[in-house]
Amino acid sequence: MNTVISAMALNYPSGKLSVYLSDDGACPVTLQALGEAWKFAKMWVPFCEKYGVETICPADYFAGQEVCDELVVDSDEYGDEKVRIKEEYKSFARKMTKISESESCISNKDHPAVVEVMVDENTHDQKKMPLLLRVSSSLSNSPYILGLDCDMHCNDRNSARQAMCFHLDPKLSSSLAFVQFPQTFHNISKHDIYKSELRYFFKTFLQGMDGIKGPGLCGTCYYLKREALFGPPSLLQDINLNELKQSFGSSNEFIKSLHNKRDAKLECGKALCDELLQEAKLLASCEYENDTKWGKEVGFRYFTVVEDFLTSFNMHCKQWVSVLYMSSRPSF
Repeated sequence: MNTVISAMALNYPSGKLSVYLSDDGACPVTLQALGEAWKFAKMWVPFCEKYGVETICPADYFAGQEVCDELVVDSDEYGDEKVRIKEEYKSFARKMTKISESESCISNKDHPAVVEVMVDENTHDQKKMPLLLRVSSSLSNSPYILGLDCDMHCNDRNSARQAMCFHLDPKLSSSLAFVQFPQTFHNISKHDIYKSELRYFFKTFLQGMDGIKGPGLCGTCYYLKREALFGPPSLLQDINLNELKQSFGSSNEFIKSLHNKRDAKLECGKALCDELLQEAKLLASCEYENDTKWGKEVGFRYFTVVEDFLTSFNMHCKQWVSVLYMSSRPSF
C-alpha cells in the first residue's frame, strides 16, 4: 500500500494521473487494504503538495528519511500537521496489520474479474485526487505507463516529469519505447557480499547498453509508451476489424482505444458507468486473451520468467529504442 500511496503523490497533474493495482492472485484483503490506502492518501497527497515533501512514501517519511525542504523549515503549522498525519499513518498501519491477518487469498486460478474504481467525488472544495483503480485495462488509456513491483515505491516525486523530458524530446519521441530507472535498495547489509544492490548491473552494464539502442526492461521502475506494446496507430489503420480482433481480442472499445491516446470516459470525480464497468471486467477476465496474439505478439511476452527482457528485446528488434536515467536522488 505504500507503493500505491507514493505513486498517488507524484508531482504530476491529478487529472492526468491514474493508479492501477493489478492483483491477479484475487486476494480479498488487497481490495480491502486499497480502500484504506485511498482514505489515507486523501490526507497524505495534499500534505505532500502543500509542504513540498520529497519523501512521498509515508513509511520512509515517518522513519526519518524525509528530505528537509525550505518550505517547511521553522514552520509551526507544518510541525503540527506532521504530528497529525503521523498519528493517521499509525492508525492506517494498524488497520493494514489487522486486515492482513483476517482473511486468506482465493486459491483457484480462474476467477471472475473484480473491478473497483476509487475516485474523489467531492472535489469542489479540495484538491483533486488522482484516480485509483484495481484493474489495468482501457479505462484511462494513458499514453504512458509507469510499471512498479509491489516491493518498490516512488522516492522522487518528480520522476514522471523527468521521464517526460525524454518521451517528449522531438529528437527521441517517435522511436522511444521506455525510460528505465535503476532499482535502489535501502535494506541491504552494509557489508553486502552477495551483490544484492546490483550495482554492476545498473551502474555499469545498463549504462553501457544505453549507448546501443538502450537498456532492456527491468520489470519495474520504467515509464513505457503504450504504443510500444501494441504498435503505433499509423500501422493499425490499414488492418481490418477482423484481423485486429484476432490480435487484440473481441472488445470493440479496446480496439477503439488503440487509435486514441487518451479516453475521456473516466475522469476524476466521475462514477464508473455500468457499460464501462462490464467492459473492464471483460478485458480483465482470464479467458479474454484466448485465441489472440496476447503474450506472443501483443503486450508483454508470456512463457518466460523474464518477460520484461524478452519484451524489450522484441521492441528493439522493431526499431524502438530505450533510455537509462540515473538521477542524483534515487527515483525508486
